[in-house]
Amino acid sequence: MKKYRIRLLDKRVIGPFTAKEIETLLNKRRITGDEDFQEFPTGDWASLSMLPNLEQQLSGNMEDDPTFVRKLSDIGFNSNGVDLKFPKEFEFESDLTSMTPISASDEPKPSDSKSNNDEPEAERTELARLTPATEMSDSDKTIINPATIDFLKKEKEKEAERKKLEEQLKERETENEEKKINYEQDATEIFSLKEFKDNISKEVLNSEQELEEEVFNRIDKEEKKQQKSLKQPENVLVEKSSNKKKPIFIIVAALLLVVILLPEQKETKSNKELVLSYPDIEFPQQYETPDKIKAQTLFKKGMVEYQNGDYKSKLKASKLFKASVENSFKNNPASSWLILVYSELLPHSKNKSYDANRIFKLIQIFNSKSSKDPTLVAGMALFYLNIGKSEAAVKVVEKFNAIESNKPTIELFSVYLKSLLQSGDALKAKSVEKRLKAVQKKSLLVYQNLFDYYKFKNELEQAANIIVEAEAKGHKETGLLLRKAHLFLYNEDFNSLEALLKIISQRRAENSKLYYSKFLEYRALLESSQNKPDRALASFKKALEVNESLELRSRLASLEANSTSEVNILINESKAVKLISDSKAHIAKGNFKYAFKDALEASRLAPNYLPAQLHLASLQIKKSFYNEALISLEKLYDKYPQNSQVVFKLIDAYIEAYKFQKAKKMINIISASDMKSEPEYYSKNAKYYVFKDDFIHAVAWLQKAININPLDDYNTFELAKLFIRYRKYDKAKVLLNKVMDLDPANVEYRVAYGEIVYEQEGANSAIGYLYDVLKDFKDNSKILGAIGIYYYRSGQIKMFETTKEKLLKLPNTDGSLFEFLIKAAKLDQNYEAVVEYSNELLKIRPEDLQTRMFLGQVYMELSKYKEALEQFSLIKSRLKTYPKLQFFMSKLYLLTDNVEKAKELANGEIKGNPGSTHGYVLLGDILRKEGKFNEAEKHYKKAQKIDPKNVDVLVGLAYINFVKSQYEIALDLFIKAKRLDPGRAETYKLLGDVYRKIAQSSLAIESYKMFLELSPNTRYKKDLQNYIRMMQ
Repeated sequence: MKKYRIRLLDKRVIGPFTAKEIETLLNKRRITGDEDFQEFPTGDWASLSMLPNLEQQLSGNMEDDPTFVRKLSDIGFNSNGVDLKFPKEFEFESDLTSMTPISASDEPKPSDSKSNNDEPEAERTELARLTPATEMSDSDKTIINPATIDFLKKEKEKEAERKKLEEQLKERETENEEKKINYEQDATEIFSLKEFKDNISKEVLNSEQELEEEVFNRIDKEEKKQQKSLKQPENVLVEKSSNKKKPIFIIVAALLLVVILLPEQKETKSNKELVLSYPDIEFPQQYETPDKIKAQTLFKKGMVEYQNGDYKSKLKASKLFKASVENSFKNNPASSWLILVYSELLPHSKNKSYDANRIFKLIQIFNSKSSKDPTLVAGMALFYLNIGKSEAAVKVVEKFNAIESNKPTIELFSVYLKSLLQSGDALKAKSVEKRLKAVQKKSLLVYQNLFDYYKFKNELEQAANIIVEAEAKGHKETGLLLRKAHLFLYNEDFNSLEALLKIISQRRAENSKLYYSKFLEYRALLESSQNKPDRALASFKKALEVNESLELRSRLASLEANSTSEVNILINESKAVKLISDSKAHIAKGNFKYAFKDALEASRLAPNYLPAQLHLASLQIKKSFYNEALISLEKLYDKYPQNSQVVFKLIDAYIEAYKFQKAKKMINIISASDMKSEPEYYSKNAKYYVFKDDFIHAVAWLQKAININPLDDYNTFELAKLFIRYRKYDKAKVLLNKVMDLDPANVEYRVAYGEIVYEQEGANSAIGYLYDVLKDFKDNSKILGAIGIYYYRSGQIKMFETTKEKLLKLPNTDGSLFEFLIKAAKLDQNYEAVVEYSNELLKIRPEDLQTRMFLGQVYMELSKYKEALEQFSLIKSRLKTYPKLQFFMSKLYLLTDNVEKAKELANGEIKGNPGSTHGYVLLGDILRKEGKFNEAEKHYKKAQKIDPKNVDVLVGLAYINFVKSQYEIALDLFIKAKRLDPGRAETYKLLGDVYRKIAQSSLAIESYKMFLELSPNTRYKKDLQNYIRMMQ
C-alpha cells in the first residue's frame, strides 16, 4: 500500500501515512490540504492536485464530512472557462465576453497573505487555539489555514456585510499588525531617551494637551527650516548643526516628559512599537444588485483620499475604489483608478508576487479600455515597471499616445518618464522631462518621478529644486522626505539628515515597509558617519528584515568590509547604477563593445555592489564568455553562499555552459535550504531539464514554476515552445496569449503565435495575423522575416522576393535579416548561400555558437574540412562542453582519416557527457570503420541502454548484423530506424542492400529510389541506377 509524507506549512515533515490516515487528518483539521505531499520514500514533493492518485482516493469521502475544507470552485468560483453571471446592465462589452471574469478567490492564497484585519491572528494559528488541549501532543502541533474558513464565513454573511459597508470601511482603516519594532532597542533606535533625560526643562507645560500641541508646532518649525536649507544657492541642502539641533532636543525632551507624566502609558506597547501596514490588494467581487449612486459616492471619497498623496491615504483610496467597483462593475472610472493605486502600492506589498498576479488579472479584465483611458494606461505602465518590464511599460504608453484623439494626462507622462529611464532611452526621457518640468500644477507622483530622473542623471541641483518646489506647494509626504534625505547624505550634511530622520520617525514612516526600510538604511549610514559601526550594521540588518534588497545587501557587505566611507559607497553605487543602465541601453542597440565597457567600469567602481557584478556575469553569458562568467560567479558564491541571486545566477551559468553535473549538484544543495521555497528554485529545475531535452520532467517543473510565480513569462514561454515542438498547439496558444499580455513589447511571442496559426490555419492566415502585428511593430525585421518564410513555403515566390527586398533596405543591427536569408537558403538547399549568410550573421553575433556549429556541419557536407575545423575550434575556445562539439570534431577527423584523433575526441565526449549517446555512437562508428565489429557493437549497445530509440544506434547495430549475415535482425532494425526518422537517406540505402541479399529486388529498387530522391548527389548514384535498370 502506498504511503505519503506531509510537509506542513511551518516546514515540518510528518509521516508516512496511508491515504485513509491522511483523510482522517483532513477531517480532524490537523492538516488543510494546502501542504506539500511526497510519495514515500523517494517521490517528489508536490501539492495535492499534482498527485492525482492520492487526490482521487481522498475525494470520495471527504465531502460528506462536516469539517471538510471545500475547494473554492465547489461554491461557484469556477476558473475553467465558465463566466460568472453578471446582471445584464453590468455585462462586459462585446470584446470582453470571451474572457472569463477572474475572481481573487480562484487563487490559492498563501499562508502569509491574510487580510490586514486578520494579520495578528496569522502569527498564532497553532492547532491549540482550535482544539482542546487533550487532543494535542507535542508531535502533532500542526497549523491550519484560516483563510479558507474565513472565506466561507464571509460568503454566508455577504449580504449582512454589504449593509454595513460604511461601518466596515471605517473599521478597516486600522491596518494589520505584522511586525512590531521596538524603538528603544539598539537595532531600531531613532534616538536615545537616556541621552536627553537630564535636559528636560522644569518649565515645560504639565498639561498633556498643551504639551502635544507644542511638540507638533516644533515639528512644523523644523520642517520649515529644512525647506529653507534647500533654498540656499551657494551650498545646496547644507544646514549648520549648532543652531538646528536645539529644537529637536526640546521635542525629544517633551516626548520624554509625556512618558514620565503618564506612567500608565509607559507600560503600553503601542507607544513604542511600529505597526507595519500592508495594502489589501484584493479582487473586487461584484454585488448581485448594483448601486450606481453608492458607487459614485465611494469613488469621489476615494479620489479625495488619493489626492492627499500619502501612503495611508492611498491605502484608504484603494479600499474605496474597490468598494465602488463592487457596487458598479461596468463603465465605472473607479476600475482604472483601482488599478493605478494598486500598482503604486505594489512595492509596499507583503507578498508582491501574489498581489501582482491579482493586479494582472484586473488588467486582463479591463484591458479593452486601454485604448482610450489614460488613467488605466498609467496604472498598466506602473504595473509593468514594478514587475521589471520597462519596455512593456513604454509600449503601452506609446500605443495610447499614437491615437490622435487621446489626451494623455500629466500623470501618464510622469509614468512614461520613469519607463523611458528604466528602459535606457535617455533621448526620449529628456524630451518628456522638459514637458513635465514646464507644467505648473504637478502631482506628488510627478514630483517624485522628476526627482528620480534628476537623481539618476546625477543632476542634484535640479533634484533639490524639485524638492523646494514640491514643499512650496504643500507636499510633505514621507516619500518626498526620504528623497530629501538622499540629498543631505550626498552633501554630507549629517546634522540635517539626523533632524529629517527624526521627523520621519515621528510619522512612524507612514507604517510602510518600504519607507521604514529606507529610513533604517539612511539611519545606518548616519550611524556609520558617527563612528557607530555596530549600530549601523544592526540598522542595515533590520532594514533587510523589513524589505529584502540586493542593493542593501551590497551596501551592508561594503560596510562590514570597512573599506571606505559610507558616502563614497553611496556615490560609487550611484555611478554604478548609471553605468549599468547605459550598458543595458547599449545591449538593446546591439553595441556590445560599449556595453562591456560600462559593465566593467561599474564592476570596478563598486566591487561589493552585487547588481554590478551580476550584470557583468549576465553579459558574459549572453556573449558566450562562459569561462570568465563562471570564474566571477564562483568567486561571488564563495563570498556570498547564502545570497539566492548569486546562487541562482551560478546555476544558470552551469546550465547554459552544459555543465549539468555541477548544476545538479548546486540544485541538490539548495533543495535542503530555505531557497527551495523561492520561485527561482522551480525555474532552474525546469531550465535544467529543458537543456537536457527531457520533455516530461521539463513540462512538470515548468508547470510548478508557473504555479509558484504566474507572472514569470520566461517559464510560460518555455512551456509554450515545448508544446509547439510537440504539436500541442491549443495548449501553446493559451500560454502565448498570457505572455503577450504579460509583455506586450516582446516580438518573439507574436512570431511564435504566428507559427501556430500557420500550422493550424495555413500560410495566408499566418501572414494576415503577422501583418496586423506589424502595425504595432513597424518594420520589425523578425516579423517581416517570418512573413517572408510563409510566402516561400506557400509558393508565393513573387511576394517572398518583395518581402526580401524590403528586409534588405532595413538597418540590420540584430541579425534578423540574415536569419531569414539562412532559412530561405536552406529551403532552397542552396548551401553556398547558407555559408555566405551564416558568416554575415556571425559578424554581428560572434557569440552565436548554434549558428557556428551549424556552419561547421555545412562545411563538412561540402567537404570543406579545414573551414569546418576552424568553426569547431572557435566554439571550443568559448565553450568546450558545447553539445556534440567533440562528436562532430571526431567525425571530422574520421573523415580526414585521422582515426586516433577521432578516437581521442570520442572518448572525450563520453567522459564529458556520460549520460549522452553521442560519444558511444561515434566510437562505435570508428571501430566499425576499422572492421572491429564486436567492439563497435558493445559501444552501440551502451548507447542503446541510454536511448533505445536513437536512430544512429539502430542503424549502427543493423549494419553490424548485416555484415554478420544476420539479415532478419538487420532488416528489423533498419525498418525501426526508417519509422523513427523517415527523412534519413542512409537508412534507405542500407535497407536496399538488405533486400538485395534476401532476394527482394522490388523492395530493394523502391528503397534505392527513395535514397536517390533524398540524396541526389550521392557517390553511389551511378551504381544504383545501373542496378535499378538491370532489375527492371
